[in-house]
Amino acid sequence: IGKICFSISPETIPYRTSWEVSPADEGKIVCCQCVEINGSDEVVNHFEFYDLKEGKFKVRLKNELFGESHGHGILEESVLAWEFRERAGLQGFESYELQPDGSYLLRAEYSSSDGFCTTIDGRIWHKSMS
Repeated sequence: IGKICFSISPETIPYRTSWEVSPADEGKIVCCQCVEINGSDEVVNHFEFYDLKEGKFKVRLKNELFGESHGHGILEESVLAWEFRERAGLQGFESYELQPDGSYLLRAEYSSSDGFCTTIDGRIWHKSMS
């Protein structure tokens, strides 16, 4: 649960997200993220995390809006983060910070090649948490 802000609008829009995470297979973790914006519009992101070495990894993101993007990430004791820095495509980052209650605070910023910027703040938790 969180909020999304777009550079083209002063409005803050609520969203909900869910993740489906597949078990690691051949060193890859495949995830599907569904983002429901304002109770109706849905964006589906497909992530693949791979090449995990010494707290670093590579990430591939596919979705209908931006196509396919590639980035790098870090995995530390309480932080999971990744960034995309493609000159002609998607640029931005996501950071998840573990909280004492087991939830994660999310902070993300993305910009597209046409100059639009999206800022995302939220909190995620395991489904069994309340």
